[in-house]
Amino acid sequence: MNNMNGMLDALQWPAMAVTLIAAWLVGGQSARRRTWGFWTFVLSNLLWCVWGPSVIPTP
Repeated sequence: MNNMNGMLDALQWPAMAVTLIAAWLVGGQSARRRTWGFWTFVLSNLLWCVWGPSVIPTP
């Protein structure tokens, strides 16, 4: 199970990178770029949802 926690911990940085890219895309002038930004934010939220429960301490 420790290997699984390591994999989930490694997911934090890609999730952050995807979030930053999404913010950059959403700030664009073109509607197409903003649309890509929206879907990139959706992807980043999914990554955060997978990563989040792995950092909640177990009682």
